[in-house]
Amino acid sequence: MTLFPTSGFSWSRPSAVRRTPGWLAQSCMVVLVLAGLTLNSVRPASATESAQQFVNTLAEKALAIVQADATPTENRAEFSKILDSFFDMRGIAQFLAGRYWRGASEADQEAYFKAFHTSIVNTYTSRFGDYSGQKLNVTGSREDGRFVLVNSEIVAPGGQTQAVKVDWRLLPTDGDFKVVDVVIEGVSMSVTQRQEYTALIQSKGGELAALTEALDQKNSRMK
Repeated sequence: MTLFPTSGFSWSRPSAVRRTPGWLAQSCMVVLVLAGLTLNSVRPASATESAQQFVNTLAEKALAIVQADATPTENRAEFSKILDSFFDMRGIAQFLAGRYWRGASEADQEAYFKAFHTSIVNTYTSRFGDYSGQKLNVTGSREDGRFVLVNSEIVAPGGQTQAVKVDWRLLPTDGDFKVVDVVIEGVSMSVTQRQEYTALIQSKGGELAALTEALDQKNSRMK
């Protein structure tokens, strides 16, 4: 998902991501939701209609938060609810940490997950002011193994920049869905973020706690 904050770490973005508009080039799966996208979707006619509606609902709820006259604390609380409702946050966190998750103690896993979740909330609620009328157009969907892939594009107001293709990878769960990845112009944000996270862990002795510490430090700066 990557679905995750990139500021505070150093990595070389794939060329497809570098070519996107500035506000999107710094994003991951979550920031796409956070952008406060206005809906302009095509009526789906396939068996994956519910998956397309799921993405529409996600964007609609995010937009409501962005446009609300709320305090930063209230924004963080409401956005946290969206993350937990629409994203497989624990699964995403585990994927990003890779083998270092499996090798960590339960206490270290929980500390990392808390720091990761807080970092996502803090990073993207701080960017609510970046919204400037972008539109999300859902263009189709298809089954992809055990996942459903919903295709969309982000269009700037007045066509100021070229539309950016965004695919949402959904995992069916208990009659609903959870977002597990966002693919921007063919680049998986979760895979990209995993490379960054694991590189940081490797450079700091190979312990998950090193990533947790980096995230905690970032969270402290954003209080």
